[in-house]
Amino acid sequence: MLAIAAAAVIAAVLIAVLSGGSTHRKSAAAQGSVLQVASGYLHVPTPELRRRLRAGETLGEIAGSTGGASRAGLIRAVYASRSQSVKRLHLPPAEERAELNALRRALVVQVDRARRRTRLRTAAARYLGLNDAQLSSKLTGGRTLAQVAAATPGRSRAGLVAALVAPRRTALELALKRKQITPGAERAAAAKLRSRAERQISRPAG
Repeated sequence: MLAIAAAAVIAAVLIAVLSGGSTHRKSAAAQGSVLQVASGYLHVPTPELRRRLRAGETLGEIAGSTGGASRAGLIRAVYASRSQSVKRLHLPPAEERAELNALRRALVVQVDRARRRTRLRTAAARYLGLNDAQLSSKLTGGRTLAQVAAATPGRSRAGLVAALVAPRRTALELALKRKQITPGAERAAAAKLRSRAERQISRPAG
């Protein structure tokens, strides 16, 4: 259970922040996914958040453009929700502090991370040796990145997945070296990264 919690923290699989929001906002942010917490804090429907994130905005930018909200407030809101999962593990005080610090760092990174699909395509184009225009032309007709990789000489689906997860694998390995996560947590987080990359490259281009 601890390994799963730590992996979720370090993989930093979704976003946040929160400061002087109303009591209603804080209670709305108490449960649910990060996106749901952000939706409750910002009073922006989840589908609208997804649309804006796909268009290239970060959660921090959305918070900054929403009246009565802030980037810092969003981080605190998500932290308040996610920290409960860590506290329920009843870790020794030093370990709990380390987990909570790692969680806060991950949330700060995530709230400023652009999630647009163009970033995925840019990384894929680099691995495939194509420019953006060439890759876009190959993705017509609903083809997937996985199909393009398989059809590109010297490239493969597995190689594409490895290229996409490499930056985060490096972050995980550093966290493991610093003893911020356990070996089991690192393996679980790495598997989660690979699974997510597999899903991303298997979706038809949209």
